[in-house]
Amino acid sequence: MLAEWIDAELPYSSLWFFPRLWAVNVSWHEEPDRSDYSDAVTKGLWR
Repeated sequence: MLAEWIDAELPYSSLWFFPRLWAVNVSWHEEPDRSDYSDAVTKGLWR
């Protein structure tokens, strides 16, 4: 799953997932807060 790979491999600050267009917005910051957001209806958690 893409979200799991990004969480494990990239030093991101926040992630936004947009299921309608299959888009992901990844942002970086010097002091990341590692937040995840989605416009999708939640079907479960991977963590």
